[in-house]
Amino acid sequence: MRGLATTGGRWAVTAVLLAATGLTGCGGAPSPSPSGGVVASNEAPSATAAAGCPLPPRSAQAQTADPLRATVNVRRITDGRGFNYAFSEQTLAKHPAALETGSAQDRTPWSAEDAWKDGLFLLGAARVLVTFQNPGAEPIAVKNVRLVNIVEECMPLALAYHMGTEGSGFATVSLSFNIDADVPIAYGYDFLAQPGAAVQPHGKSFFDEKTVQLKPGEEQDFSIYVASLRRPYSFDIALDLTVGGKTEVQLLRNGDVPWRFAPNLCPTTAQQAALAPADLAWMRERVFQKALRRTSGPNGDVTVMSEEDPKKVSGPCNAL
Repeated sequence: MRGLATTGGRWAVTAVLLAATGLTGCGGAPSPSPSGGVVASNEAPSATAAAGCPLPPRSAQAQTADPLRATVNVRRITDGRGFNYAFSEQTLAKHPAALETGSAQDRTPWSAEDAWKDGLFLLGAARVLVTFQNPGAEPIAVKNVRLVNIVEECMPLALAYHMGTEGSGFATVSLSFNIDADVPIAYGYDFLAQPGAAVQPHGKSFFDEKTVQLKPGEEQDFSIYVASLRRPYSFDIALDLTVGGKTEVQLLRNGDVPWRFAPNLCPTTAQQAALAPADLAWMRERVFQKALRRTSGPNGDVTVMSEEDPKKVSGPCNAL
């Protein structure tokens, strides 16, 4: 069974949307190991433009227990719209097959699941589908979801890799976070209405009115979406839990590494309005060395990867 307890006691499938943004900076996590739409907020960002990167972690949080069994759908780790990635020189050196063009049958396979361990970033945002199950004998309440161990990273510029959309997972309840706030707060957000485009948070925190309850044997689906217009990030996701009368914190990571995403460097006119002049100046100076995009080939082959002008997806694009 799947359960969401609200103040009205209803049950529903839960999607948690974590949207992130702010205005300025650059990228560790606990036991540190080395990814939109427009997001506005009434929470003033505390970060300022930094000369160097990565920046020191903030909102530090360690795990105290892991009573929930987490199953991440590794094939559904996307930017919210598709499988789009940013490679640093170090990551690309370990996965050179990502540079190959042509049809899938002619390219050497490479694994994003392996590349995460070597520093791969999602490009544009980060969306993860995960199922939490209560395998114990005590009911578990999820009282809050937070972004923690947040690091502004260096922009990965060796390769922009756009595979494009592959569909979307089901979600009925979503949350939006401003990752630049001193203490990011979860607000309600309708991801299905505008996938990949966050909106201005308003009203009360989601968890001021709802609590996710999992009875023994129950499971609950979460769709977790994080985005930023201004800088690349790594972060962990923390769940504040109550189990057996005790308060615990469980972390969700991408295996042994944090979640990572980089912003799109060619924002739309509307997105530019949410950025500070210092951020736009920072973007103008960032140019991908190479860029690939999935295109249609002969006989309707939709697996073809083709080169494109890196400047079209970088700071010097026409939008800036």
